[in-house]
Amino acid sequence: MPPEVVHYPIPRELQTQLTPPPHDYEYVQVDDNIVLIATATREIAALLGNLGNFD
Repeated sequence: MPPEVVHYPIPRELQTQLTPPPHDYEYVQVDDNIVLIATATREIAALLGNLGNFD
Protein backbone atom coordinates (compact mmCIF):
# COMPACT_ATOMS: atom_id res chain seq x y z
CA MET A 1 0.00 0.00 0.00
CA PRO A 2 1.57 3.31 -0.99
CA PRO A 3 2.60 5.60 1.89
CA GLU A 4 0.12 8.28 0.78
CA VAL A 5 -2.81 5.94 1.42
CA VAL A 6 -4.15 6.82 4.85
CA HIS A 7 -5.29 3.93 7.06
CA TYR A 8 -6.81 3.79 10.52
CA PRO A 9 -7.32 1.14 13.20
CA ILE A 10 -10.54 -0.80 12.71
CA PRO A 11 -13.39 -0.13 15.13
CA ARG A 12 -12.98 -1.99 18.42
CA GLU A 13 -16.38 -3.68 18.14
CA LEU A 14 -15.32 -5.12 14.78
CA GLN A 15 -12.02 -6.43 16.20
CA THR A 16 -13.99 -8.76 18.46
CA GLN A 17 -15.82 -10.25 15.45
CA LEU A 18 -12.67 -11.14 13.50
CA THR A 19 -10.14 -13.85 14.14
CA PRO A 20 -6.79 -12.48 15.31
CA PRO A 21 -4.55 -11.49 12.39
CA PRO A 22 -1.51 -13.62 11.60
CA HIS A 23 1.80 -12.67 13.23
CA ASP A 24 3.21 -9.46 11.71
CA TYR A 25 -0.14 -8.52 10.11
CA GLU A 26 -2.86 -6.13 11.17
CA TYR A 27 -6.38 -5.23 10.17
CA VAL A 28 -6.79 -1.60 9.14
CA GLN A 29 -9.54 0.61 7.76
CA VAL A 30 -8.94 2.32 4.40
CA ASP A 31 -11.92 4.51 3.50
CA ASP A 32 -14.86 2.16 4.26
CA ASN A 33 -12.88 -1.04 3.64
CA ILE A 34 -11.30 -3.50 6.05
CA VAL A 35 -7.86 -4.56 4.82
CA LEU A 36 -5.30 -7.05 6.17
CA ILE A 37 -1.79 -5.69 5.71
CA ALA A 38 1.73 -6.79 6.56
CA THR A 39 2.85 -4.52 9.37
CA ALA A 40 6.44 -4.04 8.18
CA THR A 41 5.86 -3.62 4.44
CA ARG A 42 2.24 -2.40 4.22
CA GLU A 43 1.67 -5.06 1.57
CA ILE A 44 -2.02 -5.89 1.23
CA ALA A 45 -2.68 -9.53 2.07
CA ALA A 46 -6.49 -9.49 1.88
CA LEU A 47 -9.47 -7.21 1.39
CA LEU A 48 -12.12 -8.35 3.85
CA GLY A 49 -14.91 -6.11 2.64
CA ASN A 50 -16.81 -2.94 3.25
CA LEU A 51 -17.61 -1.78 6.79
CA GLY A 52 -21.30 -1.72 5.87
CA ASN A 53 -21.21 -5.51 5.49
CA PHE A 54 -20.24 -6.02 9.15
CA ASP A 55 -23.33 -4.55 10.81
